[in-house]
Amino acid sequence: MLKRSLLFALMLVALVASAEARKFPVDNQQYICYHYTDTGYYIGQGLARFDVNPSTSNFDIQRGIEYWSFGGTSDNRRFTFAKPNDLSPSYTRWEFTANLDHQCQETDVYNYSIFFKQCDNHQERDCFLLN
Repeated sequence: MLKRSLLFALMLVALVASAEARKFPVDNQQYICYHYTDTGYYIGQGLARFDVNPSTSNFDIQRGIEYWSFGGTSDNRRFTFAKPNDLSPSYTRWEFTANLDHQCQETDVYNYSIFFKQCDNHQERDCFLLN
C-alpha cells in the first residue's frame, strides 16, 4: 500500500511539474517577427499579436485571432496552437495552424519568444515579445 501511495504521489508531482512548464503565446501582446525561407534566407520583419479566445481554448489547445503585418500588408486570421509537447521546463512545442493559410509542425513557445519552423508554406519566423 505504501508503494502504491508513493507511486501516486510521484506521478502527481510529475504532472504538476509538467503543467507549470507549459508555455503559451502571450495573449494580446505585440511580437516583432523576423521572416526567413526554410533554407535560412532572410525575407524581412513584421509584427504579430495573438488574441486568445478563452471560450475556445484550454490547457491543450489555444485558439484566437492573430493580427499581423509583414511586407507592407496587414491582416488578421484565425489561429490554433495544438498538440503541445513540453520538451523542457523552458519551452513547449506546439503545432501551429493559421486557418486557410499554412501550418507549422514545430512551433516552439518560450516565455518571451516563439519560433515557427517546419512550415508548409516554406517560410519560418522568429518572434520576440516587444513589451
